[in-house]
Amino acid sequence: MKILGNFHTRLGWWLHATGFTLLVGSLFAYGQLVAFPLARAYERDREHVKWLRDQFLAGPGLRSKHAELQRTLMGMLQPAEAIRQRVPEEPREAEFLRMITEIADATGVRLREYTPGEVESHERHAQFEAYLKCEGTYHAICEFFARLHELPRLTTARELKIEPSRGEDVYPFELRLMLYFRLQPGSSEGPSRHA
Repeated sequence: MKILGNFHTRLGWWLHATGFTLLVGSLFAYGQLVAFPLARAYERDREHVKWLRDQFLAGPGLRSKHAELQRTLMGMLQPAEAIRQRVPEEPREAEFLRMITEIADATGVRLREYTPGEVESHERHAQFEAYLKCEGTYHAICEFFARLHELPRLTTARELKIEPSRGEDVYPFELRLMLYFRLQPGSSEGPSRHA
């Protein structure tokens, strides 16, 4: 009987230890698989609710900021559209030469030579240079440039060389202008001579 008593005692302790281990393991598994994820989700949801509440309370400020940014954007798009309107689809060299000749006649600048350059195609636009040899008084040259700036076509001066006067306050000058135009959609023209 004593042997059976020891066996029962050991079996009892072993069953208690196994039960305790299972209890601790179950609690640990419950914590890792259920309680901690729920606590993290709860905290994340609390933070999200706080953020939503802050956004809701800041709504009028956000709406006014949005309206202000919209006005700023429109203010930026209008000049861009105005410039786009000044860029024709084709080079229109003859039209440009007519405009330059009219400006030269109106300002007293004598247009001695006009030489067109090569067309350069870029990803979003194309351009070509025009070389002018002219002469005029200092006042006429200044007026010529002021009117050149007012052309309905986007044109930039790339280079200007003014030589000393040859008498009568007339100054010869050479001017290199860049004229811009857009390629037709889907066009794959490379650098070429324009008409």
